[in-house]
Amino acid sequence: MLIATLSDESVEHGLGSKTANEAWVNLQNRYASVSKARVNTLKIKFQTMKKGGSYVDQYLSRLRNIKDQLIAAGEDFSDNDFIVAVLSGLPREYYVIRIVIFTRDTTMSLREFREQLLCAEREAESVVNNLTSNLTGLYMQGSNGLSSQVSMTQWSSSNSEDVPYTIGGVITQIPRGGSTFGGPYTQGSSSSNSGHVQ
Repeated sequence: MLIATLSDESVEHGLGSKTANEAWVNLQNRYASVSKARVNTLKIKFQTMKKGGSYVDQYLSRLRNIKDQLIAAGEDFSDNDFIVAVLSGLPREYYVIRIVIFTRDTTMSLREFREQLLCAEREAESVVNNLTSNLTGLYMQGSNGLSSQVSMTQWSSSNSEDVPYTIGGVITQIPRGGSTFGGPYTQGSSSSNSGHVQ
């Protein structure tokens, strides 16, 4: 039961102990030389530590390690003290769970607290993944639209000598000089044949 509440670093100092009391004595011996100045430094670090970009379990492990050192130095810590310190260092993505737990009237075990944090972590990762997917889709759509616009501009530029023109349903081309050619029913051909009816 004692091992389950310790950080990974502290567990190493308790390995080989036959009883919980022996493990606790080993831990006290490990941290007994902590000075008052060191205790104050650990308290500040404990109260100001931030989760940052680390995973929930990594964040909890760092705080447990500091808590173990403070307890071994004679400082008292309750589960609620630990929970408050953890919540204070969470980023804004965990705003909802912070409010829910801070305003909760009933006590919460550390195991339940960890499960709640892991659930919030999965939800935060899901939101980020969905947002990334949506932004990628918008970027691809924008890139395709830009490619189409560039293609139309290139087509217009390459065909500046022959401008498409439609007369009577027949698409002809009008060179820059202004005359028409291409279809038997174009405006140009009708004008040229008007005086030569046989």
